[in-house]
Amino acid sequence: MRHTKLVCFIIAAAAAIGCGKKSAEDLERDWNATEQNAQKYASKYPTAKPLIDDLTKQAKADFDEAKKADEKSRPDKMQVALDRLSKPLDVFKTYETEVGKLDALLNDKTLMGSLSAADFKPLDQMSSAAKKKACCILQPNEKACSDLQGTCGAAPTLANMGDLDAKLESAVNDIKEAEKALEAKKPKPAAPAAPAGSGSAGSGSAKK
Repeated sequence: MRHTKLVCFIIAAAAAIGCGKKSAEDLERDWNATEQNAQKYASKYPTAKPLIDDLTKQAKADFDEAKKADEKSRPDKMQVALDRLSKPLDVFKTYETEVGKLDALLNDKTLMGSLSAADFKPLDQMSSAAKKKACCILQPNEKACSDLQGTCGAAPTLANMGDLDAKLESAVNDIKEAEKALEAKKPKPAAPAAPAGSGSAGSGSAKK
């Protein structure tokens, strides 16, 4: 009986894993979405465009080759090729998410209203420097970038996506530090008021 239950458990687990694996059709749709995402970032970030285009070309060749594999191994090979393109693109998503968080803090009326000019200035400079560091890596010729703290220097020389990832990750970490500094200045919420009458009731019982 115990042996039968074990066999049933193994079969059920295998079935669950099988159900969780994407089909070749699903991966084809994922590839198309990822390729569009790559094109979006390549258009938006000029210095990254040659690297993204080259990576897309290489991953596309791998993906097309994976589609020729036998039915059993095809999804796994397609996933590997898909990851080759999708995972390096995550750094752009992370960068945009963190910039959005930082801008939200800088536009928080309650936070900004609570800061004196002396408190705000170093936080503003820290935030601008962090955003500019990333901007000068990705969009060195954009006016919105130079408006932060003067024009950028020469566009960085990027060897490959790994090089870009390392440089941009450093800039993103600076953005996160600016976020932390602003978060620390957020006004603390007021302590909840004691229920009415609780003080008099307490003093009355003490007298007894």
